[in-house]
Amino acid sequence: FMIKRAQGRNRFGIKNFKKRWFRLTNHEFTYHKHKGDLPHDVPHQATVLRGPHTVRNVPLALSPLLTACDQSLYNIPIENILAVEKLEEESFKMKNMFQVIQPERALYIQANNCVEAKDWIDILTKVSQCNKKRLTKYHPSAYLNGHWLCCKTGTDSAPGCTPCTGGLPANIQLDVDGDRETEHIYSLYSNYRTKLEKMQEACGSRSVYDGPEQDEYSSFIIDDPQETYKVSKQILAAVHALESEHAQYTKNKSQRTKYGSQDHPIGDKSFQCYITQSSGSSTNSV
Repeated sequence: FMIKRAQGRNRFGIKNFKKRWFRLTNHEFTYHKHKGDLPHDVPHQATVLRGPHTVRNVPLALSPLLTACDQSLYNIPIENILAVEKLEEESFKMKNMFQVIQPERALYIQANNCVEAKDWIDILTKVSQCNKKRLTKYHPSAYLNGHWLCCKTGTDSAPGCTPCTGGLPANIQLDVDGDRETEHIYSLYSNYRTKLEKMQEACGSRSVYDGPEQDEYSSFIIDDPQETYKVSKQILAAVHALESEHAQYTKNKSQRTKYGSQDHPIGDKSFQCYITQSSGSSTNSV
């Protein structure tokens, strides 16, 4: 649990501090009036955070059901988190506070200690760092008595006055080698082709026959056999198409390249070894 400042969703609403139980899932950040356990009928297999140090497992596909089953007082979709930053002590004369900034308002929260506050800031920043509308600047103090305490600006919608500290700036240019990353992804799929095929067989066995699991499939935990079968089939088809294209490319290159050329200089056996290995591996896989 932590202490949060009331949202004050209307202009004349009371904005005091209340003890609430917080939960973070893959989809949203919520708080509740009482400490409640997960419903007994929800299987435990994906990630749910009841606090920065408490992790329970529930299926990823079922995580939206957690909100439906629990009576949350307020929920913030992960895509609506624009920034998560510390809140200066001068705002409410309270320590260990941080703010979860949303498009319309900020949620002010006081953690039990500085370590817990940092853990919450780090995990909330991590799960929301890919949001397209993340802020580059924020207000380190609260908006009270008609102005921001940090910059004294009089409008509550004024842009931030301090650069955000968490995550990557929204306008950063990352130097990513697309070809190399694509090749890495392809190599992972290619190396784990056997496991993908086993998973596809397991999905087919479940969705078609709906009978008891065979021992060879018992290691797979599949929440939606039909959807997993469809996705694995598409992945395997893409890997097969890439291998066919690569085999054809290797064949054409070996036919066009002449001994003594720049690509295959005299005395260099590396090219011929590459062609031989590529042709052999492509033939076996195809």
